[in-house]
Order: sequence, then structure tokens, then C-alpha cells
Amino acid sequence: MKRVLLVDNNKVYRQVLALVLKWNTELKESAEADSLTQARRVLGSSKGKPDLAIVNLDTANADGFELMKELRMSAPEVPVLALTLSGNVDQRDRALRAGAGEVLTMDVSPKEIIEAAKRLDGEQ
Repeated sequence: MKRVLLVDNNKVYRQVLALVLKWNTELKESAEADSLTQARRVLGSSKGKPDLAIVNLDTANADGFELMKELRMSAPEVPVLALTLSGNVDQRDRALRAGAGEVLTMDVSPKEIIEAAKRLDGEQ
């Protein structure tokens, strides 16, 4: 993956995740958004579509489900890794129906996020 979109309202979490991905994948650039509006702006930028979107479903001011549906319409080739605080099966199923390639809980290790990102991007 060359470019990833990270959607989470926690700036520190986004930045740490970007660094972890950069150190452990072929990531060259990360675009960050803390809201649905910012995510839309990033997706509409001249830099083009990301190779992967990592979306926190529980982000305040960002409907992760809506973003995934929009991605499925505008960029169906962009895989989505959904992160959630809840291990709720209904939420997981809803995320998969909305277009997530995988759903992980926020308490997973960075290694598990890296492995999922690589799987979704086809790096492995």
C-alpha cells in the first residue's frame, strides 16, 4: 500500500497508527481525517484515492458506516478495515454489509492491524 486514509477522532491514535504502518508496510503517505467531512475532502483531493481506508466506526462526528457506503459507490476498489470499540456481532455484520473487508476491535495489537492491512491491500 502506498497511501492510506485513517479516519479516527483521536489525533494521537491516527499518528501512531500511521507510523506503525509506515515502519511495517510499504506505506509512503497517510491522509488523516477526524470527521466524515474531512474524509470526504481527502477522498476528493487531487492526490487521488487511497490504497486502503482504516475507519474507526465509533469516531465522533464521523459516521463510519456512511463513509464505507460512500467508498463502495465512489471507489469500490479501495478496501476498508473497520475498527470498533465494540465486539458486538451485529455491528460487525453491519460493517461487513456496508463494505468493510475486515472488522477488528480497537483492543487488538498493532501487529494484528498491520496483518489485516496487508491482507486487504494484497501485500501478503
